[in-house]
Amino acid sequence: EDTVKKFKDLIESLTQAEKKKEVHSQLKLDLIVRLLDVLIKLDKLKDMKSNLVNDFARYKRAVQLVGGLLGNKKELETEIFNLQGFLCNPSHPHGLIIWSAKKNIEEVDNSIDVICMLLQHCKETLETRRFVLPDEEHMQYRVIVYLMYILDAEKDNKKGVNAFREKGASFVMTLFKQTPVIPLFGDMQIQIKYDLNKCQHWTDTQRDQIDDSSKKTKDHYMLHGNKRQEIRAAYSSYTSKFCSLIN
Repeated sequence: EDTVKKFKDLIESLTQAEKKKEVHSQLKLDLIVRLLDVLIKLDKLKDMKSNLVNDFARYKRAVQLVGGLLGNKKELETEIFNLQGFLCNPSHPHGLIIWSAKKNIEEVDNSIDVICMLLQHCKETLETRRFVLPDEEHMQYRVIVYLMYILDAEKDNKKGVNAFREKGASFVMTLFKQTPVIPLFGDMQIQIKYDLNKCQHWTDTQRDQIDDSSKKTKDHYMLHGNKRQEIRAAYSSYTSKFCSLIN
């Protein structure tokens, strides 16, 4: 909750700067992108990995067994109740963290302009290749997907914004077609056409445009042919340039 609140505060600070036509700090925008990426990863880990729920169930049973011997049993019961609501929320069993962030951002005036600005920031980062590690590149894609979710109206809410018609988000469909599957964490991944199903304005036509099973897509992701040699050559070229810059 504190992290989601901090994310909202940062968005609010950007809306105030936007009103005054101030130049935004590149570092601050990068930090907001990183913070949202952390929320995305935590949300996905909670939903996709059973370890948290299994460990919580074991912890709950242990407290029930030895609770009478502990002096802070009431505090533990309150903690268990809060954890239960977080891990197994009946109204939002999946995507609770990002949904909470979305609801908080909806309370911020002029947040649409700021989200579009963050989308453009991620786009510029990808175009100028302003990253070092692969995860930093994938982070931009992940954040773009979930900025679109935050910007668009939720399912069954016809009064919200159509994110896919916003001028600042006009580039996203081209990007999604090029990269339909995004690495997330370890063996986990994001499939864009399914992750955006919660958006009111994500249509079947748009979903069908993203083909994650075509030969072209598989060739893009598979390491075969000369791709390994190309990666090694790119790595050697980059490290040589990097060494010459720092020496």
